[in-house]
Amino acid sequence: MPLTYERRNDDSILSRIALDESTVFILHAADIRRERTGVHACVTLVLNETILAYDTFNVGRSEERIRLANAAHKMLGGPLADQYSPNLVRHDLDIFCAALWREYSGRTPVVVAFGDANPTPPDFALIPYIVRGAGTVLFGPPDQGKSWTAMLMAASIEHGAPHLWQTAGEGRPLFVNLERSAASVTRRLARVNLALGLDQAAGLLCLHGRGKSLSDVIDEVRRAIHELSIGVVLLDSISRAGMGDLTENGTANRIIDSLNGLGVAWLGIAHAPRGDASHMYGSVMQEAGADIIVKQTTERRDNHLYVALEITKANDLPHVPRQLLSYTFDPDYGLSAVGDARASDFQDLDANKKPTLYQQVVAYLRDAQPATATDIADGINGNRTNISHLLNGDNSFVRLPRTGHEQPWGLAGKDTVALGNS
Repeated sequence: MPLTYERRNDDSILSRIALDESTVFILHAADIRRERTGVHACVTLVLNETILAYDTFNVGRSEERIRLANAAHKMLGGPLADQYSPNLVRHDLDIFCAALWREYSGRTPVVVAFGDANPTPPDFALIPYIVRGAGTVLFGPPDQGKSWTAMLMAASIEHGAPHLWQTAGEGRPLFVNLERSAASVTRRLARVNLALGLDQAAGLLCLHGRGKSLSDVIDEVRRAIHELSIGVVLLDSISRAGMGDLTENGTANRIIDSLNGLGVAWLGIAHAPRGDASHMYGSVMQEAGADIIVKQTTERRDNHLYVALEITKANDLPHVPRQLLSYTFDPDYGLSAVGDARASDFQDLDANKKPTLYQQVVAYLRDAQPATATDIADGINGNRTNISHLLNGDNSFVRLPRTGHEQPWGLAGKDTVALGNS
């Protein structure tokens, strides 16, 4: 009889085999993922409500499946062990694992998409930074107040506090703390509440996991979303994901996929590389996978932290002006007030702003066209592959007649036409 598969709320896959009227053998796979070496999962074999054996392994490896099946069969005992032989256990486990990835990944239907003739504005949880069903990354250099910002956002959503941002009340926030002790977070929360004009004892749903990674607590986050009607997850921080080297594309994709797989809006804190605050640390796939990217720039002066929040990427959102905020700190107790800041409060807000790749390439070509992608990469000390993609994908740049093996480029316009015809 073919196996039937159940997709559970936590994205695990389960199959049930009735051995008799009162006995059910269950095969359960969780944390299903495709690695370079194949599909991996944590597979658990259960008899009614008793766990017989479990292991995390490459489900395509016969040796691993045999080992798990034999371990489970040894736990059966009595007449049931004779009825349900080791070969039958292995056979059912083989069938379950053979179709596991298809069942896990193959349930995304192909549909006809129709244009929305009556579009509605984005459904914000916190305007303009957190959109329901979307992911936001808040990044900036270490120790620049990003955790304060994220907690201010979480408390604003939880209590509908309009002090800094307009919020929507549907779905509670969950603050996932992987950076600090629980005592530190509760002290900070009291100060955040005070700054927002709330009772200092006002509550916020938190998951404390200092010393753990996102991969360690992701199942508990999913459970909280289901049981507590969580609408927004705020993660401090992405650097604690525990899924591999952040500079690897595969790691970045796993992190973003895990957060997007939660099915609710999320905001994750990321850090900028030391010495370069223009982008977040790690693979570019983190930026590609997020719907909104917010850059936090700060300046400290006396007891004030001046904060600039700038949206550098926003899918399907209009341009949003940079928001300037002032955080005031009591030297003994921490944050005491928050409010708007003025541009004059900042001394070097744009002084060290690194030009974008587009701006650098345009500036180079203004002075040195025609130039090949290699010339430009050498001239601006940039990545040739990224420059080539930009040149080929933007109408601001045009191909000029070849003089050798490499393609020269120029800027679109009258000057470029003249160069091309000379």
